[in-house]
Amino acid sequence: MQDVSNNSEQIKWSFQWKLYADSMKVMDPMKTVINIISQNKDLESCKQHLYTIIAELYNNALDHGVLGLDSKIKENPEGIEEFYNLKEERLENLNTGYIFLAVEYQQALNKYKLIMSAEDSGSGFDHRNYEKTLTANQKTFGRGIPLLFSLCEKVSFNESGNKITVEYDPK
Repeated sequence: MQDVSNNSEQIKWSFQWKLYADSMKVMDPMKTVINIISQNKDLESCKQHLYTIIAELYNNALDHGVLGLDSKIKENPEGIEEFYNLKEERLENLNTGYIFLAVEYQQALNKYKLIMSAEDSGSGFDHRNYEKTLTANQKTFGRGIPLLFSLCEKVSFNESGNKITVEYDPK
């Protein structure tokens, strides 16, 4: 996360969590992250949106980054079941990899925002040629990133595509 102490935005709180292979096998960090975030009274009304955002960030990092799963498997009639069976198998055999989650809550002139990011140990993906709208996707997969674009004010990726950062305005 960037240090914004020298500009008009004030960081109210932040946390970071790095999960390694053994932790990913036994933990569901989404519940913990949501519990931490929802302690803030300003964010109670948007708990469902925040859960969706955190779930997309974490699941994309785990499924595609760390486990190397391809959603195109879901195109086949038995594809969704195959995808989740493969996920279970790869997670069970996972020995390396990480997911780094970061959340920062900022306030500026009575306006609040959450900056959330997920970085994984995977090789990334070509985010420049990825569909950003939900309406353009009629498939049974590939809706996660367009969903983030629809819920968040800003979505950005690092060059290699293994880190995503979103800005959410709880309005």
